[in-house]
Amino acid sequence: APGVEPFSRDIRLQSLPARALRGRLLAVNGEPLPGVEVKARPASNTYQDDVDRTSRTAADGSFEFARLFDGFWRLTVAPSPGSDLLAAVSLGQTIAGSDVERVELRMSDPFAVPVKVVYLGGGDSRQRPVVVSLAPLEGATRLRGVTAMNAADFEVQKVIEGRYKIMPVALGLGVYLASVRLGDREVMGEYVDIRSGALPITVVFRGDGGIVRGTVENCDGGSVILVPRDSRLQSSEFLASGSCQAGGRFEMENLRPGEYYAFAFDQTQDKVGSDFFSDPALISHGVAVSVRPAAATSIELKVTRRD
Repeated sequence: APGVEPFSRDIRLQSLPARALRGRLLAVNGEPLPGVEVKARPASNTYQDDVDRTSRTAADGSFEFARLFDGFWRLTVAPSPGSDLLAAVSLGQTIAGSDVERVELRMSDPFAVPVKVVYLGGGDSRQRPVVVSLAPLEGATRLRGVTAMNAADFEVQKVIEGRYKIMPVALGLGVYLASVRLGDREVMGEYVDIRSGALPITVVFRGDGGIVRGTVENCDGGSVILVPRDSRLQSSEFLASGSCQAGGRFEMENLRPGEYYAFAFDQTQDKVGSDFFSDPALISHGVAVSVRPAAATSIELKVTRRD
């Protein structure tokens, strides 16, 4: 906790069995690529750069990682400055109880994905900056995105084939994200395959968001967080947050209509973190609240203790 110095805390290292992962790196045309560095990293935010493993491909394009542990790993190859490679590749691979053989990494040429943004209500759409990001399933180092100013049609450039979550954000505006479509399919909160020649992405923002207001007992300076009850939307970009003001009062506007769990904490949101809703025991402390279009809902909350 802040301001506390922990003493006599033992840290025990855990022994994990070493696993091998072997495969080949191929060019766009299927030819082996020798002498290229391949990186492996656990696809978890827990691990940092010092856990990266590297392997250099042999004459036949083969590579090997001899000392990985069970879990989900991200394998990446990206052109280095001055390299003749014009393509890149990234692949998620699960290791579970045994070595992994014959993994194939095939380079792919980057491509552009068209995006169309639609605003329904909420004022003049020509003055709306929007950020559209493509977050890869196997980790954020391949995240691609674009910020568009006063434009309804644009492209996300330099995308490589893979599974992505489409994450649009309208900056500082009185609207909420209502829909994300790939072609005619609704994909909001989902990971989808995006390949060269992909269907256009259509993003819809609406201006008829709801309001949630109320009071929190003993919450001066704390925070109120709304978590969607739909498990597909339980990630940081769909959280709504506000601060407790004098007397524990709070109010949040422009909320996406739907069903939520409401929580109050005696800490600011940046100290609470965005992953707390992954704890099933915590959900039982949430207060169910329905957000209605262009309407206000009042609730009373008590502070939830993280312990």
